[in-house]
Formats: sequence, structure tokens, C-alpha cells
Amino acid sequence: MASPAKWFKPASIVILLWMALGVMMLTMDLMTTPEQAAALPEAQRMLREERPMWLMIVFGLATSLGLIGAVALVARKAAAQLLLMLSLLCVTIQFGYTIFGMQAIARVGAGHALGVPGFIFAMGAFSLWVAIKARNEGWVE
Repeated sequence: MASPAKWFKPASIVILLWMALGVMMLTMDLMTTPEQAAALPEAQRMLREERPMWLMIVFGLATSLGLIGAVALVARKAAAQLLLMLSLLCVTIQFGYTIFGMQAIARVGAGHALGVPGFIFAMGAFSLWVAIKARNEGWVE
């Protein structure tokens, strides 16, 4: 196994922290009380209430696969690429359905509907790029 570039370890740790944040956000979402949900702006509350259960399962898969993939990346395991690819696929399904299927742009505006999801997608794509680069360069086994 080749020695990785100097940026690989810090990037892997940032990816791990990012994916852990995703799991924390999922946990907070699942623990939101009805009172907390009721305090959301109406459009956000409606999107939350109307989302199907399968979408929450996809959210759970996106975050858990991402976290496991990030752990694999830090451990320099080739499985990171597949795990992070599946996580990004789940992110794409989750936000694609929310934006287009649930008409989030019309309901909450483009800034809110695209801003955070766009950043999350970009971080997932960056994570996958790092895993692909690591595999191509022989930094993982």
C-alpha cells in the first residue's frame, strides 16, 4: 500500500466529522417533539409532516452509510468507495424527492430548498472523490 498524500489524513478526518454530524442531524430529527415541530414555519412543518416513511429510511441510510464509509476511509479500506457512493446515491434520492416530488422550491423558496441540500451533496461528492482518489493511488487496501 502506497503512502497517501499529506492532505489525505486531514481530509479523511474532516469527512468523518461531517458524516458524524449527519448522523447527529438524523438523531435530532427523529427526536423532535410535536411541540418543536409545531414551532417550525408552516411550509417547513408541512414538508416535515408530509414526508413519507421511506424518505426517512433513505435519510438513515445516507447518514449511516456515509459514517461507515468515512470510518473505512480513515482506516484506509477500499470499501470506503462503495459505501460513500451508496451514501451519495441516497442523498440524491432524498433531496431529489424533497425538491421535485414534494415541490420544496415552491413551498420554502430556492435558497432554503437548494442551499443546505446542495452543500450536503457537494460534501458527499467530495467524500466520494477522496475515496476514488485513494483507491486509484493505492492509498487504501
